[in-house]
Amino acid sequence: MLGRTHEKESIKKIMPLRNITNRKKEAKKYKDTSNLNFSETEDAIYRLRELDDSRDVTMYYEYAEMVFIFFKKLETEYLLKNNFMNIQKEIGWSERCLLVDWIIEVHWKLGLVPETLYHTVYIMDKLLSLRVVSTEKLQLLGITCLLISSKYEEVVCPSIETFVILSEKTISEEEIRKAERYVLSVLDFQLNYPSPLNFLRKCSKANNYEYKTRMVAKYLMELTFFYPQFRSISGSLVSASSMFLSRKILEMNENENIFFFYSGYSKKDVQSCANEIFSIILQPIMYENVQKKYSSSKMLKVSNFIKDFSKEYLKNSNINSIKLL
Repeated sequence: MLGRTHEKESIKKIMPLRNITNRKKEAKKYKDTSNLNFSETEDAIYRLRELDDSRDVTMYYEYAEMVFIFFKKLETEYLLKNNFMNIQKEIGWSERCLLVDWIIEVHWKLGLVPETLYHTVYIMDKLLSLRVVSTEKLQLLGITCLLISSKYEEVVCPSIETFVILSEKTISEEEIRKAERYVLSVLDFQLNYPSPLNFLRKCSKANNYEYKTRMVAKYLMELTFFYPQFRSISGSLVSASSMFLSRKILEMNENENIFFFYSGYSKKDVQSCANEIFSIILQPIMYENVQKKYSSSKMLKVSNFIKDFSKEYLKNSNINSIKLL
């Protein structure tokens, strides 16, 4: 009884967490924007956005700034080269893209979180940059990377039996387990890949997380999986450029200074990358599953919207001087 009484007295002396966090909020609610080119309206909107996110630890200014500084530093360590597949002898870029498109379909059908897809594509590409993979082992690599990423990102990971079935039983459980150990060993268990979706969410604050703008940006980001030049560009820049392009296409480009503030980049920084993405959507998209996924009602049919937009743009533009920005 004496021990319990002492324990209760000790608990009473501990300051509630809400009191501590409230003190921090009172001390510094907003970043100083006096050195930024915000209009009065933009400054008011910025303060409103920060107030809305003050209960979200991942987006509240004092925490978010440190978190995203860390993410941007970390992502530089995870960049690949444009020619990262040059060591491959049997498979080329087209085979790799067919596998990515298949993974998109599997990921979608399993209802996995978006972060799992980005993580899967990254560790698969990383492995392809380090080890030669035969054609017959390529699907095994894709399934194994999806399994590893599911364990890393998901609350509930699909069973190995599920992946065996998805391979139409051409791959055994033992093969997957052996491949999993091999991939983790080659990567030295370095799986802390900073997802571009983290940066996209932050950029979305400028539009108050408006759904369609973000959905179009997600579609554009997934299209970059199929083009080697984007594998050597940081995820934060790809996400900022995709959101910038989405805002332009949807004509929702208000609060531009706030957008660039949240993106961490200047307009000059994103223009080149955004134009590169724009050139992609003006060409026929060769991969079916990514289009099919984003043609669903859940995804607001944004792939159909982008296809129609591209047709209209090409019809009214000089094909020799295509440039959006």
